[in-house]
Parts: sequence; C-alpha cells; structure tokens
Amino acid sequence: MAPRRGGFGGGGGGFSGGSACPSSAFSSDYSRIILAFTALWLIVDLVLACTVASRKKRILNAGHAKESLQWAMIHMSINFMLLCNILFLVSLVLNECGISYYAVTGVNISAIWLDGLAILILYGLILVPVCRQLHQVAGYIMARVVTVAHFTLMLFLSSILISYLSVTTAVLDGIGSRYRTTFALSDARRGLIITFDVFAVIGMLMAVFSIATAMTRSKQLRSGNMAIWTSLLIVASLGLATARLGDNTYSFFPSRFTSDPRGRLLAGTFVTDFFYAMTFLCVLFVASNPALTTSDQNTASAPVEPVAPQTDAVPIPVAVPAPNGETKDYYTPLPVDHSATPPPHQQQTQMYQQPQQQQQQQYQAVPPPRPYYS
Repeated sequence: MAPRRGGFGGGGGGFSGGSACPSSAFSSDYSRIILAFTALWLIVDLVLACTVASRKKRILNAGHAKESLQWAMIHMSINFMLLCNILFLVSLVLNECGISYYAVTGVNISAIWLDGLAILILYGLILVPVCRQLHQVAGYIMARVVTVAHFTLMLFLSSILISYLSVTTAVLDGIGSRYRTTFALSDARRGLIITFDVFAVIGMLMAVFSIATAMTRSKQLRSGNMAIWTSLLIVASLGLATARLGDNTYSFFPSRFTSDPRGRLLAGTFVTDFFYAMTFLCVLFVASNPALTTSDQNTASAPVEPVAPQTDAVPIPVAVPAPNGETKDYYTPLPVDHSATPPPHQQQTQMYQQPQQQQQQQYQAVPPPRPYYS
C-alpha cells in the first residue's frame, strides 16, 4: 500500500515537458526489476479476471444459486488491482521519461486508492460472505453471530483505510508546501497504515478460526477439493495480512542496518503481490464451489412444512329465531373424528340433505322457558 512501485526514478533525469524518453531511461537494475514485476502481476491479474468470468459462467450454466453482492465484490477487487498495476506501470514509464511531476503524482494517487480498495474488498470477502457460507453448511446459528462480528470489524477497517488514503493524498499532493504540515501528516499516515495492518491480521485470525470451526463441524467441507481450497485460503489470507504488515512497517520505519533497502522493498512488493493473487484465487474457488452454491440454493428454496390439521371440535354459532322475534345463538360443534372419510355417494347425499336440515332447524319451534320457582 505504500507508494513504492511508482515514482522511483532509477535512471531518468529531471522532469521535463518533452515527449521522448531519454537514453538513460530504465538504465538501472532497480527500475527494470520494478517494470518486470509490475508487468508480471498485470498478466496474473488478467488471468485471474478471465478465471472469474469462467467460474461464474460455469455456475450459471449448472443452475446453482449465486449471490450477486459476493460476485460484485469479487469483480471489484480484481478489477481494482488490475487498474492499479496498469497505473503503476504508467507512472513508472512517466517517471523514467521525465514527464511532469504533477502528472506522475496524480497517477500515483489513483493507483494507491485502487490498491487499498482492492485489498479491503478482499478482506471483506473472506470475513463476511465466505465465512457466512461456510457456517451455513455447518450450522445456521453460528452464521449470524460470525456475520455480525466480522461485519463490525470490516466497518472499523474501512474507516481506518479511508482516513489513511485521504492523508496519503494530502501528503503526496502537498509535497513542496509547508514542511511542518507535511511532516505532521506523514506521522499520522504511518500510524493509520500500521493500525490498519494490525487489525487486518486480527481479522484474518478471526477468519482462520471461523473457517477451521466450520470445517470441523461439517464433513462436506473436509472432503474433496473443498478441503484443499479452504486449507490454502487459511494459509494465504493469514500470509497476506502478515506480509503487508511487515512490508509497510519496513517501508515507513526503515532499518539503518539494512545493506540493500531497495532490494528489501522489491522482495516485499513481490511477496505481498503473490499472497494477494493466491488469496484471491482461493476465495474464488471456495465461493464458486458446488458445496456452497448448493447450500445457498437449498436454503433459498427450502419447503415449508404443512400445518397439521386440528382434530378438536370448534363450536360454530348458529342463529335460531325465538318465538318473541329475537335470535339466540346455539353452538353446533364440528365432528371430532376426521380420519374416516365417507364414500363419494354418501358425500353427495349429505350435500343435498344439509340445506333441508338447516331449514328445518331454523323454523323449528323453540320450547318455552321453564318456570323458575323460588
């Protein structure tokens, strides 16, 4: 997340307004390695984007249910990282060719925002949809508890990241202005990114515990390809958060005893990009696994159990006219036993006899009340 891949001039001279690159462009080993790394991960991101489209099409053709929000987050994460690598590549070329400093700074700021959002969305995919679906396979009660806890942590991580990106934009856009203001913002920037990475490690530890718990409770998650991809997801997600914490710590707090700081930065860049690609691939194959998609489909189309018929008699009031012109309610209970069903011809006979019986009951004389003797 630190702006180290773009904006480092290895052999280019000062910034100018010329359109042609000087002969000294990409003359240093550092600039060439950075260019090769950026191009490599750009190709990897393109392959991952194509894999996302292929897996999604396979799920739709198989007729499995899919979550639109989850797949939207998957597309956003890989597309943001793809655009980030493209902008870093453009920034590196502009820097080596000595193009205007303000153009390079604007490209760097956009790339840093895309990189941070891609990582945040990937963390959100692991913490909320993936963990919830795994617990839906293992048990529905834990799924709600895990979702609420992980979603709360994601809100906290989002607020810290947005603050960090805003401060980073102010620092990069304000270089050359007041020194004290820029120095104070740089201190705040270091604190924000380290806080974000520390809580990201805590979040991935929570996700690892949640995934491991779901695997122990469900035999379906411990068999076949699902067990392989969930195990790889545990290792990759924890490795991603830990690698970014160590890389950003060294980037903002470099050690004086390191003999090759640029080589250390290159190694950190490669490791963090590798763990991102590995984590994203594991999330993709876990989310598109038939075990989870079938679980979602069964949950959405679960049949509702019919209500058992009531066998108790329910009294129904029947209005009967009295001799004085008033009506009195007499309660006629329904038959209690519904198990024996009469034959069809008896049902038709009862159907024709019911109106006559009701008419006779309606006009039947009501006996006078008995006298009360005190």
